[in-house]
Amino acid sequence: MHHQHLGLGAVMMEHAGWQRPAYYTSLEEELKVVRLAAGIGDVSPLGKILVQGDNSDRRLGTVLTGMSSLDVNRSGTASLMVSGTETHRIIVSRLSEDELYVTCAPGTTTYLSEAINAQLASSSHGCVHLVDMTSNHAAVNVIGPLAIELLAKLTDLDIVASSFTDLTCAQGQLAEVYSMIMRCDQSGLPSYNLYFAREYGHYLWDVLLEAGSEFGIVPIGVEALQQLAVEG
Repeated sequence: MHHQHLGLGAVMMEHAGWQRPAYYTSLEEELKVVRLAAGIGDVSPLGKILVQGDNSDRRLGTVLTGMSSLDVNRSGTASLMVSGTETHRIIVSRLSEDELYVTCAPGTTTYLSEAINAQLASSSHGCVHLVDMTSNHAAVNVIGPLAIELLAKLTDLDIVASSFTDLTCAQGQLAEVYSMIMRCDQSGLPSYNLYFAREYGHYLWDVLLEAGSEFGIVPIGVEALQQLAVEG
């Protein structure tokens, strides 16, 4: 999606080893639109780890603080201590009985993978494998009161607000592309992370912007995404 950002006039910045859009218009304008309608942000640098195997959530619980047992299609939050400091929020989503999808802040993926592998190596109970999907999957965040209106145009998944509550996840077609949709509210606003194969990044970015144009939805950069994260 890099060239789409440039074509939209994004001011780029270096962030956690990636070239990312800092903003397209201004921080203030993008936050205003997010709170009134919604914004679309490229969050592909998020670390993404697929964990497969029996009792995977229990095994992760020995590595992550706050990790709990999860039902299928539910997510939970946890944290990881790095050099004595608690990392940003880690989200763990149960995709099926034997698959978890773990996302973490850019730059912490290697540390998290090593910590999980070390725990797996020290245990002989069950069989669990992990795959780093950071470079395989692109990711887009859609946040704001009209985010659900946009997504409802592009998927037949049951994501109405009453049933698809915060920390719910689902898999299915989004604009005819297999995707994972994970709700992770921020700043009191409905927020959805969309994960899909990176080769569809160009296509889905354009589809999301086009479908959101009737609602006044705009692209937002790292500065706005970080401000929303700080607000919690």
